[in-house]
Amino acid sequence: MKGAAEGDAEPATGGVLGEADRYGGRVVSAEALATFADMSTEQFRPIFSDILTQWHRAGVRGAWLRVPSAAAGVIVGPALASGFDFHSACPGGVVLAGWLPGMTPPVTDEDTSPPPHRTSDSSRPSPLPLGPTHTVGVGAVCVSMDHGDEPRVLVVRERRGPLGGTGVPKMPTGLTEPGEDLLDAVVREVREETGIDAVPMGVLAVRQMHGGAYGQSDLFFVIGMRVRGRRGPTFVAGSRPSTRAPAGGLPPPHEGAESFVSAAKAARAGIPDLSEGPPASLNLVHQASEVDSAEWMPLSEYQARCGMVEGAETPAHLCAGDPGPSLCRSTPHHNPPIRRPQAVAHFRERPLYAHMIDRCCAWVRGEVAAIPAGVLDAGRGRGDQLMSVV
Repeated sequence: MKGAAEGDAEPATGGVLGEADRYGGRVVSAEALATFADMSTEQFRPIFSDILTQWHRAGVRGAWLRVPSAAAGVIVGPALASGFDFHSACPGGVVLAGWLPGMTPPVTDEDTSPPPHRTSDSSRPSPLPLGPTHTVGVGAVCVSMDHGDEPRVLVVRERRGPLGGTGVPKMPTGLTEPGEDLLDAVVREVREETGIDAVPMGVLAVRQMHGGAYGQSDLFFVIGMRVRGRRGPTFVAGSRPSTRAPAGGLPPPHEGAESFVSAAKAARAGIPDLSEGPPASLNLVHQASEVDSAEWMPLSEYQARCGMVEGAETPAHLCAGDPGPSLCRSTPHHNPPIRRPQAVAHFRERPLYAHMIDRCCAWVRGEVAAIPAGVLDAGRGRGDQLMSVV
């Protein structure tokens, strides 16, 4: 297990000596460090040296300094010089972390010998957990079953971003905000980019990527959705090979999870919740600052453009760059969205994304089931989001 986890603190000495965490470390709050904001660095240096001395004598292992912006100019320099390093940052402050067994204790007149705990831990690499390593994104496969001809998938064409100005149709996507659940994030992104009020039905795919923005890794959750108050894709059991349940059936769900299982079954049937109210509008209002256009694209066209189904052929009007019939778009007929020939091959030349889109299309056709997600009691007065097969 990693060492002291910043933010997992329990009350102890408090103040500038910090609160004890569960791993033998200390977390010094921004409020405590704010008291040094009016000092000079030279005034703070001996104070910090004394704090380190007390920590070493007490056998403290990891220490976390939650430095507010107002005190950063005073605290950061002496802390870095003592062996601390940057851990993470957010508006209003920075967190510094230090593995004390790997530091040289400050020399004092009272005691110049190392504390006993250094003999076993001083050569050990710091086990303190790193700062945030991942961004978390969401993508929406939002489906309308109410256009009469075939299911339609909500797509947008970006004005800005990696695909900005290319005319490539893509699912609405975005990053989660701090403290935001995945399902809340995808509902927000769809509403912002297209004006559609949608309801999540389950997780269709998860993609992990390394080497993203600022060297971070990225987790991307693709979530199947339907329009609020309207039916969605229906999973047809037996439409594909599947494992059999054990003889005697599955055990009953744990108490408290019954609603989770019931909601999952309703989602598989594509049935709207009666509490959702009247069917939401299918009219598209795209986010002009970020999106060039939004469209309800026929499923067959969506997969022909973006999937990699063996034997699938791209419609001729797409290869020619012809925008085709003006159906269910957020742009006026006289200003159709750009569709360039190179846009057709964008995802089909990338097997990971093409395969992901193929699986999403299989969900729309009812051939595979989504993994349901919901919020369950996680203890400590907290409800956390769970994605689990049912």
